[in-house]
Amino acid sequence: MRKLAIVAALASSAIAAPALARDGAWYVSVDGGGLFVEDIHYKLPGAQSARMGNKAGYDVDANVGYDFGPFRVEGEAAYKSANNGNFSSGGTTAKSHGSTDVLSFMLNGMFDFGGKNDGVSGFIGGGVGVARVALNHYSLGGTSSFANDSDAHFAWQVIAGIRKPVTKMIDFELKYRFFNVNGLNFQTTDMGNMSGRYRSHSVLAGLVFNFGEPKASPPPPPPPPAIPGPFLVFFDFDKYNITPEAASILDNVASSYDQTGQARVVLAGHTDTMGSAKYNMGLSQRRADSVKAYLVGKGIPEDAMATEAFGKTHLLVQTADGVREPQNRRVEITFGPGSDQ
Repeated sequence: MRKLAIVAALASSAIAAPALARDGAWYVSVDGGGLFVEDIHYKLPGAQSARMGNKAGYDVDANVGYDFGPFRVEGEAAYKSANNGNFSSGGTTAKSHGSTDVLSFMLNGMFDFGGKNDGVSGFIGGGVGVARVALNHYSLGGTSSFANDSDAHFAWQVIAGIRKPVTKMIDFELKYRFFNVNGLNFQTTDMGNMSGRYRSHSVLAGLVFNFGEPKASPPPPPPPPAIPGPFLVFFDFDKYNITPEAASILDNVASSYDQTGQARVVLAGHTDTMGSAKYNMGLSQRRADSVKAYLVGKGIPEDAMATEAFGKTHLLVQTADGVREPQNRRVEITFGPGSDQ
């Protein structure tokens, strides 16, 4: 019964509240890792073809994004580079020198999912933008360069990965990226125009720096005096002091107690999911004790109140572990027999 009453009292604010504490906030991220470029197939004049192999290279990027909830939008700048391998054309193969470098600017959209157990969440999405692909000093053996040109064209990519919080504001992420650019054209010194496409696979690791936290929804108004409670008071992150907003609600609790006579009062402390279970159990008890001390000062007998501590085990808004959700940082106050059921 107590849970049903709480849900009814906070239905509108709970529905409007973000699913994750970082929803509605900006973030920046940086990533780096290994790059694996598929063989680049070029078309040459006269229906000839050529193939450039590539050694493993590197891929780095920086992102600025905004988290809307289950969906994120971010702008990305990335740089990729891989040295040449063997160059094949006309039935002959020779070792090639030089590199293929890519500078890209992309707009990405990401969907987040999971993260209900240990804080690890997944994401998948993609992006579109423009990429400048440069053939840097392509040469064969000790000869001079036969290609040193660049071309910019439309690019697209597919991204998937996982994230895990490592501090209150920083996440670690591991992601895979498939990157594609078609319709590239390059001039050579002795083979005419070369046209082809660029495709690569990257495995990246990085850090995400999250900014801001949604403000807690205003505490609900107290229920009618004829049916006192349940009441909820909220706390700032990692705090158990009584805020002015909480004090106003607790004053109503004291007035309601005067109307109920000898009703039993139960104070149940809760936390969000940031931090260890042991620490949060202690924090939830301190919050319940803080509310009890305030109500004793307002005239409610100490022996008429009982405190309970639930830590992060009874969430009002379901979140993953390691999430700062304002509505989970609370003390629930119920009246009468059965209030502790």
